[in-house]
Amino acid sequence: MPKITRNACPSSRGKPAQHQLEHAARGWVDTQLNRIWRLRGAFPGLGSALTAFGLTHGTLVAHAIGQQLHADGSQEVRDPWPLVEKVLHEPNTLTPDLAATIGSTAAKLWGSLKPERRALLKLLARFEITADQATRWFVTEERKRAGITASDTEILANPYLCFEDDRGRIDQISASVVDRGLFPEATVAASVPVPDPSCCSEAIDPRRGRALMINTLDRAATEGHTLLPQSWLVQRVRDLDISPQCAIGADWIDAFDPFLKARIVIAKMADGTPAWQLQKFAQARDIISARVKRRLAGKRHAGEHDWRALIDQQLPPFADASDPETEELARVEKANALGEIYRSRFSVVIGPAGTGKTSLLTALLSMPSVAAGGVLLLAPTGKARVQMQKRANNAQVSRHEKFTVFQ
Repeated sequence: MPKITRNACPSSRGKPAQHQLEHAARGWVDTQLNRIWRLRGAFPGLGSALTAFGLTHGTLVAHAIGQQLHADGSQEVRDPWPLVEKVLHEPNTLTPDLAATIGSTAAKLWGSLKPERRALLKLLARFEITADQATRWFVTEERKRAGITASDTEILANPYLCFEDDRGRIDQISASVVDRGLFPEATVAASVPVPDPSCCSEAIDPRRGRALMINTLDRAATEGHTLLPQSWLVQRVRDLDISPQCAIGADWIDAFDPFLKARIVIAKMADGTPAWQLQKFAQARDIISARVKRRLAGKRHAGEHDWRALIDQQLPPFADASDPETEELARVEKANALGEIYRSRFSVVIGPAGTGKTSLLTALLSMPSVAAGGVLLLAPTGKARVQMQKRANNAQVSRHEKFTVFQ
């Protein structure tokens, strides 16, 4: 058996080695992705773009164009758009079945497109998107129906709007898809550069930085964060596994503050340091704050009940308590809290796990005058929802039609 020495054991020396291995692995993956991307050319969404333009079989036409573009066996990156125009005017260069789907209407439509419309179609073709996504952003009527207010000019000026304004959809265009289209592999970028005004010549372009900040805040929201300290947000963007890296910092944020605030909201942590959050959370904060203040200013509810009896109904028999004196104090406290919750128009109950918060809430819901008015319970997790529903069922609260548990 080989001898294991102390120096051979994993230690702090192993962490840098592991980091180097992970870095090398990511580098290899990035190289392979670049190679695949280069083979796909500068316009991986060409088929989707042609479908959005109006061709019945846009993807098949794009594939045929790709074959013609590299008929000589070369793998160099080439601009397919001159060939696209030729095919639209001379569809007989395609196979008979594909040629039959392209008529004079397509050629006339292409010829009548304004330069800005052509530029938008070519921009969308740089993104690896579906036909539905391309249609949503290219066809003006579909864009309007989707609630997207950005104009062709605005999209061309800031292609990252295709991510920012598409968020929240089941098939949303991701930030990485747009970023990859604007920052392709070096050979692709040199052969078919992104034209102005869409071109991002710098990795810290404010359009890119803002989109990546929004994407990072979106991801943080899935972790339960409604805002991030600026230092956290900056570091997370800097650490993104993208190429080139987006090395933003506090000075960068100060420089582009007005542009950032057009889409995200600055806030403050308890210690006064800056933080950022998505607009929807800032709006939710304002709505909740206004409602809470209005409730606090309202008249308290009147009514007297046997609070102690309601609490006792939700707890094990008092005779089973191992420490009657402590149990009595706890039940008196819960009874007082129940009375205050009932009378107050807004209450917050705080306590560690096992202190009886759910029992207190169940006692409140067991009161017919409360349940009859309609009750909506919000649970942050599935486990909490199950526990809340179980308690409600045990108290026979769920018999009321207006009782709802929602996660």
